[in-house]
Amino acid sequence: MCRSRPSWRKRSIVPLERERVFVDTNIFVYAATRSHVQGGEGAALQAGSQAVIQALADGHLIGVTSLTVLQEILYLLTRWARQRDEPGLHDTGQQIVRSAGSLAEEKLAPTVLEFARAVEGYRPGEDFNDLLIVETMRARGITTILTTDRGFEELGVERLDPRDWHWGRAGKG
Repeated sequence: MCRSRPSWRKRSIVPLERERVFVDTNIFVYAATRSHVQGGEGAALQAGSQAVIQALADGHLIGVTSLTVLQEILYLLTRWARQRDEPGLHDTGQQIVRSAGSLAEEKLAPTVLEFARAVEGYRPGEDFNDLLIVETMRARGITTILTTDRGFEELGVERLDPRDWHWGRAGKG
C-alpha cells in the first residue's frame, strides 16, 4: 500500500471546493462520551471531535461515514457498558449511531469487492475494520479521513486529526 504524507497540519475546517471527508468512529464517540484518555489529552480529543460534529451540523463540512463505522460505535459502547457496569452506555451508543447517521451526508455500505480487497490486504496485528474503511473510501474517490487513529497514515489516506486543526479560521494557522 502506498504511504501518505502528513500534509494535514493546521488545515482549515473549510475545505476548498467543499471536499468530502470520511468521518471515523472515534470522532463520533469522543464527541459524545467521556474519553478513556485522562487529563488534557482527553479534553483535547473531546473538544476537537465536538468541533467536527458542529462543523457537520452547520454544513461547513461534507461528512461521509459507513455502516462499518456505525457498527463499531454500537459495538464499542455496548462493550464499555458491560466492562464498566454502566448499562446507560448502550443507549448512548444507539443515540450516537442515530446522530452520526443524520450528520453524515452519505452512509456508505461496503461492497463484496471492497470486503474481498480488505481480506486480501489483511495482516496479523492490523485492524480489519480500518482496512475495510479505506477500501470503501478508495472505491468512491474519498482520500481524506477525519480521525485520531494514526494507523490510517500507514494505509495511504490523508489523516486529519481534529486536535491539529484551527477550527473555523480559514487561511490562518
